[in-house]
Parts: sequence; C-alpha cells; structure tokens
Amino acid sequence: MSDPLGSAGPTAGPVRSPAARRLDGLALAALLVAVAAAGALLLGPAVGQPLPTPDQLGAPAPATIRADRDYELEDAEATARRRASAVAAIRPVYDLDVSAGDEAAARVRAAFALLRQEAADFRRDHPTASPAELDRHLAAEKDGFVSRLQVLASDEDLGALVAARFPEAGERGLATLVTRGLEGPLVGDRALLPADRGLGLVVRALRGGEVAGEQQVDDLAPIRDLATARADLTRAGATELAGLAPGMRAALVRLASAALRPTLVFNQGETERRRAEAASRVRPAVLLVRRGERVVTAGERLEPLHLAVVEAMRAQAQGEDRGRIRLGGALVLALLVVVLWRFAAGALPRFRSGARDAALLAGLLLLNLAVAAAGVRAAALV
Repeated sequence: MSDPLGSAGPTAGPVRSPAARRLDGLALAALLVAVAAAGALLLGPAVGQPLPTPDQLGAPAPATIRADRDYELEDAEATARRRASAVAAIRPVYDLDVSAGDEAAARVRAAFALLRQEAADFRRDHPTASPAELDRHLAAEKDGFVSRLQVLASDEDLGALVAARFPEAGERGLATLVTRGLEGPLVGDRALLPADRGLGLVVRALRGGEVAGEQQVDDLAPIRDLATARADLTRAGATELAGLAPGMRAALVRLASAALRPTLVFNQGETERRRAEAASRVRPAVLLVRRGERVVTAGERLEPLHLAVVEAMRAQAQGEDRGRIRLGGALVLALLVVVLWRFAAGALPRFRSGARDAALLAGLLLLNLAVAAAGVRAAALV
C-alpha cells in the first residue's frame, strides 16, 4: 500500500522493506483518519443543550440556558402594544351629508308642485266640480305626495294642506324649516358618539354620495341630536310660519320634524380600514439576543419571552444536520493535512515522514484545535 501522505523523497531516510513501508502507510492512513475525526468533533457544532418545552411555561427553568448564536426575535407582546397604541390613535370616521338640507328642500318643492298641478288639472277637466270634490281628489293623491316628500303625512296634516290648496307660502316655509333643521352635523342620539370624546372625530363631507373633503373635529359640543334639532325647529316654526293659519302651521312643523334625519353617521368600514393600515405600518419590535447571552437562569420562572428564544434555538438546531457538518469538516481537515504534508515532504529537505513524527505532529495539531475550540466556547460564555 502506498503512503497516503506521500513520500519524503530521497532524503527521507534509508530504504525500507515493502512490508515495513506498508505498515507505515497503514499507520499514517489510520493517523490521518483519527486526526480528521478528532478535529471534526472539536470544531463541529456542539451538542445541543436540553431546552424546555412550551408546556413548561411558568415552571422553573431546569438549567441555565445561553444563546448558541445571535438571534433577532420579534417581541410579540411589545409589537401588540405598539399596534394597539397606533390603532387607538386613529379617530373614528364619520360621514356628513352636507347636501341633506338642499335635497330635502327639493323634495318639498316637488311634492307641493305635484299637488298644485293635480288641482289645476282637476279644475280644467271638471270646471263645475265642487270644492269638496276637489278635496277628495287631492286627498286621493296622498301616495304621490308622500313618495316625493319622503315623509309619512297623517290624514290630518294632509287635510290641512288640501284645504289651503298647497300654497307657495307653505312650501317656502316647510323648505326653510327642513333646510335649517338639517344644517350642520346631526346624530340620532349623542350617546352614539364615541365614548372617548377627547379623541375627537374625522368628519368626511359627502356631497351627492362623493367625498368632498374631510376634517378633524375636536369639539363635539356643537353636534346636535334629533331631539334637540326638533325642539329648535318647533321654536323656529313659530317665527317662520307666523303668517299661516294655526292648523297649517302645526301641520308644516310636524312634517318638517318628520323630515329630519341623522346627517352625521359613523362609517365603521372606513374606520376599520384606517386602523388596519395604522397597525400594518407598525414595524415589529425586535429583541436582539447575542451569542452566549444568558436566556434564563436555572430555577427562574419561564416567561413567554424565554420560550420564544428557546423555540428559535430549537428551530435552528433542527435545521442543522450535525452529521453532515462534521463529515464536511473532517474531509476539509484531511485534505488540508495531506496538502501540507506533501508540500513539506517535497519542499523541506530535512522533513522526515516517519510514523512517530507524524504522530507527534498530529498530536500538536489536535492540541491546537482543542485549545482553539475551548477558547471559542469560553468566549461564548462571557
């Protein structure tokens, strides 16, 4: 068998018998394998330390655990707190229908114009009809009046309008009342406003269903509810409708009150969308654990953060094929030894390639590797 490490050439010593040379070759090959295996054990990954499992949360740590490498871990609790804070800072979004008053006034004009036109058509078609017949005809058109006004009218209120033949003064008065009543932000009940009044609102102005702009509202005091708006409207009716008969005035006030509706409405979908965006913009809180840093001390209560680091260490260990790493290290070390041995045998005239010399050099190499490995592990514990 040939020498796996190579011959030293003519200066290596006296010529030896083939049997002796085979023995030397076997010894050197065995020594090379031993050096590679020992070096791989010394420089390969250390045997993993026993790690606690998630079901041990709250229990004392069985041993002191140190990080075997640098880790960047997401601190789930800190991240959740940051995101909750970002979400809490987003004001609720409300939509304000700024065209509600104008639309209501347009419906009033359309409803009154319809019944006046019906009265004119009836007189043209029935010139000899009595006022009572006209009253019955107009009362029969209640559905058309209500559909245009979009307010349920009682028979009493419709009767007062029919008796007055839907006058233009009544139309103007009703249009003025509903426009004034629907002016500004109006909610069904102030109890529906956010509990945290200090946070304020984001109010989006809608005109014709399209967003025309938005603003932040800090003071919620000017926001009226329907009860307040109807009380204001009743007081305004006494002034705006002073020239009308009491029955007509009362009917118009009731119709105007019924026409009021909330113009400021909470937009839950838009609010949730903005809050989700705010939460997504928050970067995860990262916990940096350095190699050798103590994760938990023996006997210390295991907290979620400890187990997060432990799980990262366990995942890292499962992803490592320690056998392949050591095998690769052994092959690299064997190749390095062979290359250096052949170089020394060919380039150094005084180099001797005997088994004893090889064993001495192998011992020194392993000693250096052991010292280096010990140093690395000691440094990780500092």
